[in-house]
Amino acid sequence: MIFYSDSGKRAVKKTVVVLKISMSIYTPLITFIGAVAIKNASVAMGLLSIIALTVPVFMKHILIPKIEEGDKNEN
Repeated sequence: MIFYSDSGKRAVKKTVVVLKISMSIYTPLITFIGAVAIKNASVAMGLLSIIALTVPVFMKHILIPKIEEGDKNEN
């Protein structure tokens, strides 16, 4: 079992906020790169953008809820 101090809880919340902000910037950027790659018909770039698109989805649906859930369990 992991015990957080008050500063630890604040750090977790800051991490979640930073992840959410970075995702809001990251997702449109990757979508744009993906659109450019498809337009240029570059298969390698298209595959790269598809892989990159899975990262924010993973973070949003798996990583952030786990961090928040862990934070709630400590309260």
